[in-house]
Amino acid sequence: VGREMPGVGHAPQQRRIGLGRTFVVGMALLGGGFFALAVAASAIAALPPFWSVAVAVVPAGLSITGVSLSNVAFFTLRQQLPPEEMRGRVIAASRTIAWSLLPIGAAAGGLLAEAVGVLPVYLGASTAILLVAALLVLSPLWTYHHLRGIEPTDWLGSSNSG
Repeated sequence: VGREMPGVGHAPQQRRIGLGRTFVVGMALLGGGFFALAVAASAIAALPPFWSVAVAVVPAGLSITGVSLSNVAFFTLRQQLPPEEMRGRVIAASRTIAWSLLPIGAAAGGLLAEAVGVLPVYLGASTAILLVAALLVLSPLWTYHHLRGIEPTDWLGSSNSG
């Protein structure tokens, strides 16, 4: 039950701006929050402990909100886009790839942070996320709006967009 709570309240916003845009906005908030945190890191570190936490909560909160928005939208898209007979395989493959790459990404990020420092890794990763979000604005995903009913769809067509 607890892991379902981040999605509470996202459905009305997804209906307003569309499912694809919800995903892209979530990615932008995730990257933007971490970018702001990285850029402000030295200023935040110079603050007294209480104020450093209070100030860091804002960009961190934007990132966490972005993760929540993009995850809920991604999981919904992952259920809506594949044909029904392929849905289970798509979900299984997606989860297998994502969970398999987590330890590899963590190790690579740790090694890179040791080599160049944590700040450049945060700046590079958050910039990459922002770049992906910007590129997704140009993709058909940006106009994908469907939220109700899970049906096989050609998402490049116009039946569920707009």
